[in-house]
Order: sequence, then structure tokens, then C-alpha cells
Amino acid sequence: MAELSGRVAIVTGSSRGMGRGTAAHLAKLGANVAVCYVRSKDLAEELSEEIRGAGGNAQAFGADLTTEDGAQGLIDSVVAHYGHLDTLVCNVGGFLRKPFDETTTDEWREQFAQNTDTMFFCIRAALPHLRASKSGRIVNFAASGADQAARQTNFAAYAAAKSAVVGFSRALARELAPDGITVNVIAPGIVSDNAPTRDAARAIGAVKHTPVGRVGSFEDVAEAVAFLVRPEADYITGALLEIAGGWRI
Repeated sequence: MAELSGRVAIVTGSSRGMGRGTAAHLAKLGANVAVCYVRSKDLAEELSEEIRGAGGNAQAFGADLTTEDGAQGLIDSVVAHYGHLDTLVCNVGGFLRKPFDETTTDEWREQFAQNTDTMFFCIRAALPHLRASKSGRIVNFAASGADQAARQTNFAAYAAAKSAVVGFSRALARELAPDGITVNVIAPGIVSDNAPTRDAARAIGAVKHTPVGRVGSFEDVAEAVAFLVRPEADYITGALLEIAGGWRI
């Protein structure tokens, strides 16, 4: 039996990129996967069809997760379709590289709307179902360096939002542990959009400051998420797992 057989997983922002790779991998391990999108409906449905064609179970769901109604609607739709919910992977996020003194108020707020509000709204809506699961799993996406001052410049708004993800997740991990729910954070480093697999990542070539000598792949990120959402991973909570090839060493 596949190790995630019978479990239902939502992966937000999974029509493309790391979310897409994660959704595909969880489905390969037997999970029933909700592939989520806000604009890329065709890509989400394409992935769902690929998963079903390989013998898995997946369905595409559209929602704007920067709103309470959008997040609640997503959770309600997934539970109505699959009957329950065990795993929530919060991958939606926005990226801004801009000097602080040029960052507008709207841009600042947008970084938090995409990186933290989406996570807050989804977790709050999903919580009753994760409690009912008795082995709920939450994995939130931050970024390498989110737990300390970033070593790069022009990322103040983005760094602040991703740091908030870490602080929120650790506080929530303590609060939800008695309910059998774990809350963990993964922090990807340099992950290439051109590297769905490790072989593709190696083919890109060496990367400065990354000791393992390559960029990260979607496969690397997906394996880390899968490790944390297994039912047997119930003694791991409040952790930050960096998937960065030693980038900050």
C-alpha cells in the first residue's frame, strides 16, 4: 500500500512550479490531491489529468486565497468532493525584489497578502477537518534565510513576510500539537523552474555558493514535503527544513 493511501491533501499554488511538483509527488505516494489554482486553470486541469492517467486521484480547484471567502470556499469544495482532509500544504506566495525606499505601501501589503494571509485563511478554514483527521499535517513554505537576516539586499518586504511564516508556524505548532496536528516549514533555496527532477537540476550545472554543486529541483522540494506529511512523522513539529544544498553554510 502506498504510504499516503487514503489521505487527502491540498497543495495551494499547485498549477505550476514547486507546488505542481509537490502535488504530483504526493499523488504518486497514494494521496488524493486537490490541485489548486487562481488563474492557470488549464495547467491545473492538465496536471490532474496526468495524475489520474497514472492511476492516481486528483481534482483541480480554483480559488483566490488572498480572501477569507476564497479560502473557505476551497476547503469546503475539497471536503465536499473527498469527504475529509488530512494535509494542507501552503505554497502560495509572492516575490518582490526592490530597494526598501522604493517599496510602496501597496507592494508591502501585497507581499503579506500573498505569503501570509493566504496561509492564515487556509489554515483557519481547514482546522476543523484537520482536527477530525487526528493526524493532520500542515506544511508552510518560507524561503532559505527566513529564520535570520537575509544575506541579500533589496528583499525587505519579501523577507519580512517569509519570516512571519516561520514565527507563525512555530507558534501554531505548539498550539495544535495536542490535537495531533503538526505544523512545519520548508525553506527552499535556489530552485530552478527548469528543473522538475534532480537529473534536470544537475544538467543545469554548478551554482556559486551552493556546496552540492547544483540548483534545487521541484523533486527535492516535493520529497521534503512528503517526509513531513507522513502519518509516521508525528514527532516532528515546529521544525524548519531548509532545502538549499548547503547554500547558507
